[in-house]
Amino acid sequence: MENQDTPNIRRTSRITAGVPPNHHGDFVCLDKMGRKSQPSLTTQEIFDVGDNNESTSRSASDHASSKPAEFIRKSSSVRSHRTFTSTTSSCNTIRRMNLEAKLKVQKEINALADEEDELATSLARLEMKKKLQKLQREKNLVQQSFELEKSRLQEVAENIFETSSLRLSEKGLAEDYQEERIPIHE
Repeated sequence: MENQDTPNIRRTSRITAGVPPNHHGDFVCLDKMGRKSQPSLTTQEIFDVGDNNESTSRSASDHASSKPAEFIRKSSSVRSHRTFTSTTSSCNTIRRMNLEAKLKVQKEINALADEEDELATSLARLEMKKKLQKLQREKNLVQQSFELEKSRLQEVAENIFETSSLRLSEKGLAEDYQEERIPIHE
């Protein structure tokens, strides 16, 4: 209880308490739960805290001259650790690939949506063009019927004019004839 009241005391987890930091070349033991512990020859995994790029056979052979055979044999279980690392790396690779696939699919969806918009716009233009052509045809029909009606009315007007001219001319002839027959008295 007193330690909790002291402000400048560093608290560490039970797993790393009292364990010195790892250096290149040190052997570290992990139990089945992945916790660090002191090296022993039980069911724990021992691996070299070396560079991750270093091969496992080289790590084991580097320590072959200074360690007993049993310890080196256990040390070759570095492969388990490497498998764990490669599994993590594989998981990261799979996550990255999944993300890339999602991005690719999203790009394709966006491209298809853009194409759909373009098609909808083209379809709307075609429909408007079709309506415009229909209206143009109707306008042409109305124009033709107007021209026909106009020419018919002109013919009727000409017929009326001719008929009235004939009547006037007939009337004029009749009047002239009447004037000739009637003597004019002075």
